[in-house]
Amino acid sequence: MRHKLMIIVLLSVVATCFLMAGTSYNAGNSRSPITEFPWLETFGTSSSDWMPEGFTQRHGLFPNPTDNTPQWEQKNWLNDSSQVNKAAVINIYGMFRQGWLVTPPIDLSADDYELNFDLAFMDWNTNDPPRGTQADDRFLVIASSNAQMINPVVLREWNNTGSEWALNSIPTYGSNVTISLSDLDGMVYLAFYGESTVTSNGDNDLMIDNVQVRVEPVSNADDFQSPPADQLLTNYPNPFREQTTIHYQLKASQPVKIEVYNLKGQLVRVLVDESKAAGRHGAFWDGKDQGGDRVSSGCYYYKMRTGKYSSTGKMILLK
Repeated sequence: MRHKLMIIVLLSVVATCFLMAGTSYNAGNSRSPITEFPWLETFGTSSSDWMPEGFTQRHGLFPNPTDNTPQWEQKNWLNDSSQVNKAAVINIYGMFRQGWLVTPPIDLSADDYELNFDLAFMDWNTNDPPRGTQADDRFLVIASSNAQMINPVVLREWNNTGSEWALNSIPTYGSNVTISLSDLDGMVYLAFYGESTVTSNGDNDLMIDNVQVRVEPVSNADDFQSPPADQLLTNYPNPFREQTTIHYQLKASQPVKIEVYNLKGQLVRVLVDESKAAGRHGAFWDGKDQGGDRVSSGCYYYKMRTGKYSSTGKMILLK
């Protein structure tokens, strides 16, 4: 038996459409609700960044958490020791992995929103493929109107027993996940939940990073009208090896600048610096600097500026 510094739990995600109307913020909870979007949690770049502000942990077999025993921790994204980027991780192993990582309260009353995050699944402490079939293991994304996650609703589930989203199909190199929150209304808590109930079946790490809640973009081009606001969305894929696309939208035709910076705050590349029409756009980055040279792997930031609007996102370049 090997000893682990911290017990962690794994999450599975099941897609279910539901309506939570008229939920209200628990006034007895001291955490301030998230009201400005896009809201992004990156889980930091050092151990001092854990836990994220406003997040809590719950423990107990879904759907009834019973205590606050922590089973999520912070590790390097993809278990890569060369990465400075950190992620939230739960070790799916053993009989008692029942870990909930709960966000601060999020006010979804003003618009239709979506949840976006990076997800990876691999062998414990490595970037090898997951071990075993994990028929007992699952990962869920959940919503509730209260921080105790009472009466939770599953938004999506990954498992290996018939789900549309197979747990073992989550890439070891990471993937980007988007879940609509348009059927949620009012003050909502989101949770990432990992479960294992059999000791001998699998021993794997499930990771999430770059958790973002943002206004849901218009998807039907025939019905498209100018967005209500300028907005930096996200990049996909993230992480990436060859090329990624940074998505953004403009409420009106205007000048826009999209730039890439390294962790030291140094400008790496100007991707866009011109006037663009109203609507949704994409800026491509091939991992090269302004001189055309390939940059090193690691964490980079992209920044969008239009008039008084400015927003920043994070992306990971892999070799």
